[in-house]
Amino acid sequence: MKILLEGTEDEVLRLLSKLNGASPRVSIVEDEVVEATALPEEFVEMVNAWTVGFDPTGTQHWEESGLSEPLVDRPHLLRQTLAGKQGAWVLDYIHSVGGLTQAVHAALEGESPELAQAVAAHMAQLGSLVCPPLTDTYNPATVLE
Repeated sequence: MKILLEGTEDEVLRLLSKLNGASPRVSIVEDEVVEATALPEEFVEMVNAWTVGFDPTGTQHWEESGLSEPLVDRPHLLRQTLAGKQGAWVLDYIHSVGGLTQAVHAALEGESPELAQAVAAHMAQLGSLVCPPLTDTYNPATVLE
């Protein structure tokens, strides 16, 4: 989708911030709006923390995992990463790459597509309770190469 906004830089940024609910992370260059699409470090940290002790099959129990410490508090991790302006930027990035599965796959560079799909599905499930806008970025039919 392409939306053309006309006006001064201040007018356009004011409108975007009202639509987005936060200050937009954009640059305006010669009447062209360029969205920031760099992989947010906060998102990478969240995904990496999520995978600690993560069982893609969903069949492993705490005693079998061999972990000596409790897992990260994933609901807290979602709230922390997706709060405020930072969260808006993370969600913008997820949208810019085509969805949650693609974003998780990018954050888990070198890992299997199956792991990325399982982590994205788990994030979407928990996100439905903690951060519904995250769940809106998930498409279960996404196929990774």
